[in-house]
Amino acid sequence: MKIRIPKLKPILKEISEVAFNVWQQGWAERNAGNISVNVTSYIQTIDFISDKKQIQHRLPFLFPNLSEQMLLISATGSRMRELARFPHKYMMLIHISYDGSSYSIIPLANHTSHLQPSSELLVHLAIHQQMKEENLPYQTLLHAHITDIIALNHLPHLNNKNSLNKILLSMHPETILFLPEGVGYVPFLLPGSQELARKTLDETKHHSSVIWEKHGALALGTSPSNACDQMELIAKAARIYLMCRQAGNTPTGLSVQQLRQLKENNGLPPSLPFS
Repeated sequence: MKIRIPKLKPILKEISEVAFNVWQQGWAERNAGNISVNVTSYIQTIDFISDKKQIQHRLPFLFPNLSEQMLLISATGSRMRELARFPHKYMMLIHISYDGSSYSIIPLANHTSHLQPSSELLVHLAIHQQMKEENLPYQTLLHAHITDIIALNHLPHLNNKNSLNKILLSMHPETILFLPEGVGYVPFLLPGSQELARKTLDETKHHSSVIWEKHGALALGTSPSNACDQMELIAKAARIYLMCRQAGNTPTGLSVQQLRQLKENNGLPPSLPFS
């Protein structure tokens, strides 16, 4: 199957590799997980993208900061294992209208015009809008069902933002160094809902990784690989904690003093995102 927009081949290859990693980790059962990437800089002008030629899909909110932006997003119902093999068949390009009130779908390959964007589209658009508004360096949003993170959410004493950060950041030095601002947290809300989008935006103002209670996590990244890096950090921290508990021990974790020393030695403010 020939891709219609050759300039997107490198980013689709990277998405493919990330999708395979997410699936191999067991974070994408059935059609779980989704990904989007702002690719406007890759294809600033495409002759066949025209509001007159494409069907416009109205949005419930205006996204003015996404005016004329182009996003790659996984299709609803697509499986990460399939996306890993055939990214051009299970990703689509959406073009946001001039006023940010609607979007059109540009298929990446023949026989894919029936695809619709991820059911988490509103969350993706809201966060991409925020990233543009605040001039953040992130271009990618990745969501997956990280098994060990979901398991932590079922432990009552860890079912809050403060306790989760205290545990996750103290399990391994890399976590505090690459997520110095900690991890955001949204109590359980219906997947794909407007309320989930709003609450997530409150967290992504301060965090590049956010946990959705008993649902999974999402990560912002400068690239698909970078977003996956963020997920691997919190997944490993959660796994270390659970392994210690399964062995019958309560992990001591790095001390507050050790965490502050790690940050100071790496030129980071010594403050910690938990009490």
